[in-house]
Amino acid sequence: MTSSLVDELLIVNMEHPIALFGRSKRVRPALEWIALSYDGQTAEAGPDREHAAGERKARKELLRGVVHFEFVKMAADAALSYQETLEYTVQALQAIADALHSQARSAAPASEQESTLKRALPHFATLKSVNRAASENVQECKARSAEARSLVDEAFMGLQNLKYEKEFLEREIRSCKDYDSQFDRLELHTVDDFARLSGAPKAESMDTDETKPIPDDPHELMLARLHFELSERQRLEREKKTLLSQKVTLTKSNDEKRAKLEALEKKLEEFVESAKVIQSNLAQVQ
Repeated sequence: MTSSLVDELLIVNMEHPIALFGRSKRVRPALEWIALSYDGQTAEAGPDREHAAGERKARKELLRGVVHFEFVKMAADAALSYQETLEYTVQALQAIADALHSQARSAAPASEQESTLKRALPHFATLKSVNRAASENVQECKARSAEARSLVDEAFMGLQNLKYEKEFLEREIRSCKDYDSQFDRLELHTVDDFARLSGAPKAESMDTDETKPIPDDPHELMLARLHFELSERQRLEREKKTLLSQKVTLTKSNDEKRAKLEALEKKLEEFVESAKVIQSNLAQVQ
């Protein structure tokens, strides 16, 4: 009787989604154990079997609850989606509703209709559980969405900052490239003239360590040329000042000599005039 009862309950619960996956082998041992335990308890109660039908009905209801509980655990293990669970539960409730309509049309006993209606209670509990789990999942999804939105907003702000930095750096680069430097307008010596005048050999032809080679780096080379140009212009400025000082001294000396020459020329003119008078007097005496 226990085996047939289990078979009956498994057939009844084939409307559950897990039964469609052929997972009933997990439930059968538990059902048989509970059915045998219940049979033992009723046997110890006494030899009176007047309520055998009621006990069998109660045992069926107990085993149905166990089957439903086991199937719910299987559903959790199988990780069914809410949509699948709802679809299968609705199908089960629809089957129970059809059975109730059929029993109502055939004028079945009230106890049988009540028993069929009780079969729907676990499914309503499943709907309530799924609804609660779906609600919690919605809240969790909202929280994850808010977190993801926050990350996206943060990433977007970071991207905007990077774009602003990029535009700023591009403007600075263009400004540096378009900068009109005074160095570009300086008339510097060529590299060869710089090497020749400064006495610095090129790096590839350096023979001694006494002179510093011409740098290979353009920036260092420009600095060296500018330093050399500065030193050359300072040297030329000193020479200019020296020459100007010499010019002043020579000009002053020339002015003094010119004054002396002009005085001597005046005296010579006076001497010539006096000589002419003396010559005229001598001519008269003769």
